[in-house]
Amino acid sequence: MHCNPAPHERSYTHSVPFDVHTWSDHPESNTFVDKVFADHVEGQWIPKDQKSTPKNAKHYLKVLLLHLYVVWKRDRSLSVSVSMRPKSYKQDRYNALHISRNTPNLIHHLKDRGVIGYKKGWKDYGSLRGYQSIIWPEACLIDLFEHASPPTESVTAHRNIELVRVKDRKSKRLVDYDDNELTTSSREVLRRFNELLNDTQIALGGTDPVGASKMCYRTFTQDESVEDPFELGGRIYGGWWQDEGPDWRDKLTINGNQVVELDYHSLHPRLLYALVKQELKHDPYQLNSIERSASKLLFLTAINARDESSIYQAFRHQSSSNSRKFDSRHDQAHDILDPDDDPANIEHILGMMKSFDRKFRVFDSFKSVTNTELKEILQSLKQLNEPIAHFLCNDMGIKLQRTDSDICMKVIDDMTGRGIPVLPIHDSFIVEKGHEEVLREVMERSALEIVEFPVRVDMK
Repeated sequence: MHCNPAPHERSYTHSVPFDVHTWSDHPESNTFVDKVFADHVEGQWIPKDQKSTPKNAKHYLKVLLLHLYVVWKRDRSLSVSVSMRPKSYKQDRYNALHISRNTPNLIHHLKDRGVIGYKKGWKDYGSLRGYQSIIWPEACLIDLFEHASPPTESVTAHRNIELVRVKDRKSKRLVDYDDNELTTSSREVLRRFNELLNDTQIALGGTDPVGASKMCYRTFTQDESVEDPFELGGRIYGGWWQDEGPDWRDKLTINGNQVVELDYHSLHPRLLYALVKQELKHDPYQLNSIERSASKLLFLTAINARDESSIYQAFRHQSSSNSRKFDSRHDQAHDILDPDDDPANIEHILGMMKSFDRKFRVFDSFKSVTNTELKEILQSLKQLNEPIAHFLCNDMGIKLQRTDSDICMKVIDDMTGRGIPVLPIHDSFIVEKGHEEVLREVMERSALEIVEFPVRVDMK
């Protein structure tokens, strides 16, 4: 018997966003939907502005319950974060199933009926971060999930889901746009790619994560500083493997086979050098006065910063985040260390622990470094990379994302045409070991076509 945590133990951060595109045509997917609809919704849920239960109420209910189901199957303690603003469910290109603006009202009704648990969203005024409300299945719904369970692989994103998105940089909300040749071609490439992924088994440590999405989409960034909504961003998101740490990706398998990850070496500095018609021939991050991982972080922070005043605090914040991340990874590696395991696995885990500990100490030491010290390091990096120094602190990161995403789309299109699934992680790709050399050749050629300079490809 699996037990849900008590409401007060539910964490806002241990949740996944409500996916309004969740759907299934499997017959069993209607079993618990029909039961909940008959017992709790039909004739009982009547929104204030209507005289009866909405005509498509079962449709909206199905989307909500199916997503709760796949999340519950994945992790009993995981919640679903939901927007309680009716405007979040407006009819537009991103609402493939045309889910109702009455969804928040339906959620409140199901909460009052004891079908789902609910914890209201709140704002942390210390960090100025807001958290959406979270929901989870209660005992009566869990009982239905356990006795009438459709195969999780039958619950997928609806085929009409929008694969090309534009997000407003300031509000972080999706905005509408007019289609053009770029959006049409991108959508078609991603449609074929997602069809291939749908027929591909992707597992971590031998386990295929239940309810985890393989569907990939492309997201551009709209900013008031540029007229073209497709000039910025454009990266590929969506695949669950993108959330896995790089030190654990070698545990991935594709169709049961071991994988390798190839990435572009120093891609963003290389793209900046290409803008001044020069080829990068040195390590842009290597300084004698500082650990390379720290100087790399500072350099990349400068590429993404809008001005110098915002760099230093952002660097310290990221250093603090990295120190916690590597400390946590060290503990996770220690927990899975088994003295009876294969010696090669033990050596691998011990090596990871040593690497995590070193990185933790490096970033921990930079949490409190002064602005003056960081400015001196930044000046050294500018001197090392004098031809592109004027690009630093000039909001170039999001512009370079458009270029690296164009390269990514070329790689995806080529590999999909060969019937070889790849897993994109922005400037790196994971593929079955048997296809390593094919991927390397495709990555080198795709980058050369766009950058017009050779881009080195390394094994990560």
